Amino acid sequence: EATPTSSRPSHRRLIGRGQLLLLAAAVLGAFVALMPRAADHASACAFDPLRPYAYEADQTRTAYRLAFDAVSSNALFANDPFFSLPPIERGTRSNRANAEAFIPADLLKAVSWVESDMTMAQRAVPFDSIGEALVSFDCGHGLTQVTTGMTVPLGANNLPSDRQVLIATHYAYNVARGAQIMAEKWNTAPEQRPVVGTDTNSDPALIENWYYAVWGYNGFTGPGS
Repeated sequence: EATPTSSRPSHRRLIGRGQLLLLAAAVLGAFVALMPRAADHASACAFDPLRPYAYEADQTRTAYRLAFDAVSSNALFANDPFFSLPPIERGTRSNRANAEAFIPADLLKAVSWVESDMTMAQRAVPFDSIGEALVSFDCGHGLTQVTTGMTVPLGANNLPSDRQVLIATHYAYNVARGAQIMAEKWNTAPEQRPVVGTDTNSDPALIENWYYAVWGYNGFTGPGS
C-alpha cells in the first residue's frame, strides 16, 4: 500500500492499534471545541456561525486507515444503533437478501482520498494536532465529506446535535457515518439503481460491484459527481 503524502505542515508520529483507542479517549474533550468562524471561510452549515475543531492524525494516515479497516467489517461501533454498519444485501435483482455487514476497506479509503485527501481538518492544520475541522462549501464534513444530516443544526435550541458534533470532529465517527451512507447506497439497488455483478451474486467483496453505489455516494448525478 502506497504511503500518502501531502503538502501540509507535519509533526510526524506513527500511531499503533492500541494507541488509536487511547488517542481517541484522550482528545475526545478537545474534539467538541468550537470557535467563531472567519467570514472568508466556507459555511460550517450545522455549526454556523461557529467552527468545529478536529484532530488531524499523522501524515501517513495510520489512525484513519485503521479506522477504515475496522469499519469495513462493522468492528468500529457494532453495538451503536446509529453508527453501526447495516447488513449488506446480496443476490440478483429478484433474489436480494441481507448478508453480513461488509464494505471493502480499500474502497472506503479511496473514496476518502478523493473526497478529502483523507484529512479531517483544514489544510493549514499541522499533522498530529488539533485545529479547524474540514468543512466544504456544500456542508461536507471531514474524511468522508458527510453532507447528509449536516446542513442544519438538529439539536435543541437550534444547536448541533451530539451526533453532528461527533461526525464533524471525531474521525472514527466520521468514518462510520461515511461507511453507513455507502452501505445505504448499495442497499437501494434495485429500487433506485442497477444491481451490479449479477454473475457473482452481487458479491460486495468485489470492488467493481460497488460501481453504482460509489456513483450515488456523491449524488448519482452526471459526469464528475
